[in-house]
Amino acid sequence: METEVTAAVARVWAQQEFGRAQIGDDRRTQRLVEMAAHVALRPAGKLTQVWEEGAEREGAYRLVENEAVVARDMASAAHRKCSPSPVVEELDDERGA
Repeated sequence: METEVTAAVARVWAQQEFGRAQIGDDRRTQRLVEMAAHVALRPAGKLTQVWEEGAEREGAYRLVENEAVVARDMASAAHRKCSPSPVVEELDDERGA
């Protein structure tokens, strides 16, 4: 069963995944969240396929090409979100998992 991603769902997901990214400036983090939400709605392999033109595409390029932003720092926000929580690990230990 295929689920259609709405703009609201994409925005919530992007905020949860990337909203705590430590990339040096809150405006950059906001741009990253906006980019992730847009990519969720229109996944493609290249920025030019996600954004055909306009200011949003230019903003995406500026963030990606910004020497002050490290890709690892953007990814680590999502990695932290995916890391097992201590509570889950403790429950697994108690159950013998």
